[in-house]
Order: sequence, then C-alpha cells, then structure tokens
Amino acid sequence: MIYDQLANASFYRGMPALFVRGLEFLTTTDLLQLPIGRHEIDGDRLFAMSMEYETRSPSDCAWEAHERYWDIQTMVRGSERFGFQNKHSMRVSKPYDADKDVAFFEGNGDFLEFHPGSFLVMMPHDAHMPCIALQSSERIKKVVVKVAVS
Repeated sequence: MIYDQLANASFYRGMPALFVRGLEFLTTTDLLQLPIGRHEIDGDRLFAMSMEYETRSPSDCAWEAHERYWDIQTMVRGSERFGFQNKHSMRVSKPYDADKDVAFFEGNGDFLEFHPGSFLVMMPHDAHMPCIALQSSERIKKVVVKVAVS
C-alpha cells in the first residue's frame, strides 16, 4: 500500500508505465468536473472509475482485494476512513470472483483518514475497506484508476 499526496506524483516516475499513466491522468484531469462512471485511458488495461457515495459505519463496510488490477484511489471531495491490511493476515469470507475481480475478507487492519489531494495505491496483496464515515455520513466523490497487473 502507498499513501501520498498527488502533489508528489512525479516521485513515482520509476514505477511501471501504466501506473505512471494512471497518476498522470489523476494529476492532469479536472476530477471535480469528471462525470460519474467509467473513463477509458487504455482500454481494459487502464481506466478510471469516478464515483460518489455516502460514507457509512464500519459494520456496513467490507474488506476486499483484487487480483487483476492495482487501485490508485484519490479523494476528490469529502473524506473517509480507509482500512488496509495484507490479505494473507485475514480470513477469506467470500472467495475470489474472477468476473468481478474481487474477494472479501474478515479480520483486523489499520486505518487512516483519506482526504482530498491524497492518493492510495492498493496492490493485489492489499485488502482494503473503503467507505467508512469519519464522524458522520457524508457524500464523497472519489476517482479510482484501475491498473492491470500484467
């Protein structure tokens, strides 16, 4: 897992080319004006999902992990609490679904506050729990760039 500020995106130029292109998309696009939905960057190899949702209590959220894609998540508006943990430290609660590229887990992890201007990178070994309200539920806008592993 990587947690940093979008202002530091240039420090990651040595990462794989698709990852760098994903960060470039996030730093050169007006994310506040980006319509909700999927945005093609390089077909199924690299695309962005713009979303809005209400944050909620941890009991209404789930630990998840993906195998085919890295997630580069950035908070555009609002804030949430975000959980992370190595998935190998957790119990599988719902096995991997290849069609949806997701598995669900149970266990404990660490949490951080996710605010606008920052980004998170979740790799296939990283379980994560997004969507958690900080104090009370709020409507947030987030963009997730999906970067194909290979």
